[in-house]
Amino acid sequence: MPLTSLICLDDPGLCGAVLDRFQTQGWRTTTKVHEAAALQPDLVVIDARALYLLEALKSDPRTARLSVVVIGGSGDWDLKGRSLKLGALAYLTRPLDLAAFDALTRFIESGLRGPEIDEVDARRLGAVAPLAR
Repeated sequence: MPLTSLICLDDPGLCGAVLDRFQTQGWRTTTKVHEAAALQPDLVVIDARALYLLEALKSDPRTARLSVVVIGGSGDWDLKGRSLKLGALAYLTRPLDLAAFDALTRFIESGLRGPEIDEVDARRLGAVAPLAR
């Protein structure tokens, strides 16, 4: 069964790039929040300006265990800290490093499917954002 994701980004170009990455990797993906309940996503990608979504997801026992990745500005340390404190798995910066994004999705897949990520992926992830867990 393919992994699933919900993308909630306000930048159409970034949203399209993330959507393409997920679909290329075989994920079932939607950008429509009203479809999320039926999709039951394994991962949610949100914009840093929408931390209210992260807070809502993490405060609801039904969605508290969802993996959430936040994408925001590179110099906004306050948003990065708040995101990780609220329970985001990672905070990625714009412009989005697609290789690091791919490494992160492989890391998430490994946690959901079993195999471990390789050393190169681990270095890329460490360079982009510390994992919250």
